[in-house]
Amino acid sequence: MSASHRTDTTAPSSDRVGGLAHPALLGLVADWLWEMDASLRVVRVEPLAEAPKTPPLPRLIGQRPWESPALVYAGQTLQRRWRPLWLRQPFRGLELQWRTRGDRPLWTSISGVPRFDAQGQFTGYIGVAQDITTRKRLEQRLQRARAELHATLQALPDLLFEIDGDGVYRRVHAPRPELLLVPPDQLLGRRLDELLPPEVLTIAQQAMEVARRQRQVHGLRYRLTIGGEERWFELSMARVAAAGAPERFVAVVRDITELSMLAFFDALTGLPNRRLLLDRLQQALLRQQRRPTWAALLFIDLDDFKRINDQHGHAAGDAVLVTLCRRMREQLRRTDTLARYGGDEFVAVLEGLGRSQGSARRNVERLVGQVRAALTQPIDGVVPGEALNVSASVGGVLFWGAVPVQALLQRADSGVYRAKEGGKNRASIEMWVVAPSA
Repeated sequence: MSASHRTDTTAPSSDRVGGLAHPALLGLVADWLWEMDASLRVVRVEPLAEAPKTPPLPRLIGQRPWESPALVYAGQTLQRRWRPLWLRQPFRGLELQWRTRGDRPLWTSISGVPRFDAQGQFTGYIGVAQDITTRKRLEQRLQRARAELHATLQALPDLLFEIDGDGVYRRVHAPRPELLLVPPDQLLGRRLDELLPPEVLTIAQQAMEVARRQRQVHGLRYRLTIGGEERWFELSMARVAAAGAPERFVAVVRDITELSMLAFFDALTGLPNRRLLLDRLQQALLRQQRRPTWAALLFIDLDDFKRINDQHGHAAGDAVLVTLCRRMREQLRRTDTLARYGGDEFVAVLEGLGRSQGSARRNVERLVGQVRAALTQPIDGVVPGEALNVSASVGGVLFWGAVPVQALLQRADSGVYRAKEGGKNRASIEMWVVAPSA
């Protein structure tokens, strides 16, 4: 096989790689040259340039490839694999796996064209082969990594979203589709602002902005009402930065409802605790800024409740608290928040009381009256043969505008003290208007 680099315009002879291009040139794109005769037996295998010693292509000489015990044909029938040769057609990229003693197989990719004599009779094939072992091993590693990632994703209960820079859902992984606002196939191609309520949209947009600056953000919590049930979620987001690729964000959303029940709800009564109350109050103030209307904060302090614990024990006291919480919840509206602030102290946040001062005051006084009346009803069944009686003092603030949260709580608490000083079992409501800043 000639290694000359001179230019030759004469017809190449058969000893110059079967009439193909110069072997040094072929060596840039292939490792071996091979030939078959008319019976499709391999009759010639020659290395090109610095051809590797493996895979052992010369072992095929004198054999039809599909008859060689050196090759593995797992997963493909002989007829489908070798069909181009039997039809005397050119073929490219036919991958052959070699049997080895260890667990690291060798791979070759072969390509070839049929040859015909001057009378058009088929005389065999000529082609090239390339060692693709490194590529195949990388592909197998990638396949294993993808399979492991898929298995991991299937095992995780988290929701995963891929979102583009415009806030459009591009991919979704939802092992629990019941946690979505719409079915997964209805998410793709839609924008965040089409589906998410304003409070959650604000959190998602903030997460994207932080991820743009810091690459990632973790632990943002929000709540959604899905199927009539309020659920809590935790959002983490990372920015995917690839050169020349459009901006992407990967969002991981975890359902933390059960954890939130422990962290944000009172274990005895099931009511929101102080931590969640402050969040709900802050959200109420934000909503009031967008849609101005009167709202109210009520402090409800049970009168002399310590007496029940002292006389009948804490178990009886707990049973009474559960009953009273149920009664208060029944008198308030579904949109109102009732929280346990302390041992026998409760706080209610009332929104949407009206745009006029008079109607707002009437609405809050009506609700306070209903709550106090329900609390004073005798409680039977806790202590055998005895009905327990409880009353409450209520301090409240009707507010309009950007009032400070802590000052609002302090004013309502002061109202409780005024009610108790007035004889207990009564209410003290004040009004507070904060003018918008210029």
